[in-house]
Amino acid sequence: MTNHHALFHGALRQYGSWNNTLSAARIENIPRQTRLGLLRSLRDAIEAGSEVSATLRSEIEYYFGSLQMAKLAMRTDVRLLSGWSKQRIIAMIAQRHRLNERLDYGTGRREFPALVSAAEAYFGSWGKALNAAGIDPNLYFVHHKWQESGV
Repeated sequence: MTNHHALFHGALRQYGSWNNTLSAARIENIPRQTRLGLLRSLRDAIEAGSEVSATLRSEIEYYFGSLQMAKLAMRTDVRLLSGWSKQRIIAMIAQRHRLNERLDYGTGRREFPALVSAAEAYFGSWGKALNAAGIDPNLYFVHHKWQESGV
């Protein structure tokens, strides 16, 4: 888009979007995540001690050139270093639990909204985040009984 304006705009005129252009050219394995999303996925895989999946590896290699370059970018990206991770969310929830602070959803939304938002983004819900931290969510759910999905 920046280096080949005519090509990009011609492709948009002809096919309607860049993704349609790539599909028409039969170019597959296009990264589906953003740069930050790829780095977060890589960080989560490394922190979990699991191997990087083949799909993630191919997207990383497409975007960064190699896994090593992605790891280097992961260590220098300010947004990633100062942002949230599953381990950081669990640690903050556990700390609040040790300090006997209220961990119900309403209090969380008022007093520590960034933590609740991050927990919902990473775990899907506040209850799942509490469960991941080893805390029984039913202690904090007043109006209904919380249960894990699929139970």
